[in-house]
Amino acid sequence: MASYYRLLITEILPNNVEKTIYLDCDIIVNKDISELWNIRVDNYLAGCVNLGNNYFNSGEMLLNLYELRKFNFYNKWKKYIEDNLDKIDCYDQSILNAVIGHNVLFFCRQIGIYTTRIMSNLIMIGEKSANT
Repeated sequence: MASYYRLLITEILPNNVEKTIYLDCDIIVNKDISELWNIRVDNYLAGCVNLGNNYFNSGEMLLNLYELRKFNFYNKWKKYIEDNLDKIDCYDQSILNAVIGHNVLFFCRQIGIYTTRIMSNLIMIGEKSANT
């Protein structure tokens, strides 16, 4: 249930907050995160990691709250759920991809950040070491 809170982010954060980084709680950041923060997403709804076929990971997002609010994100995701409940297979990630996937910047390889699965539930973001 907690993963759905990211759908409320435009409603929870004050209107003067125009951009935010969303990271799942099982992510360790071992690199200066300002590199991610400084990515310009002015003309996008979000910056995301591409999982393939232009489908993004909702656990690592740079959200343009200003554009999401203009886009009427809150009402659009609610409408999507009403109309497509049977198509939602990856919880909020399916919803986010369907509603905003047409206007995201895939940034993972552009800024030199990589993700790797460690154990079964931990993701690390950072610079690739010589051993990996």
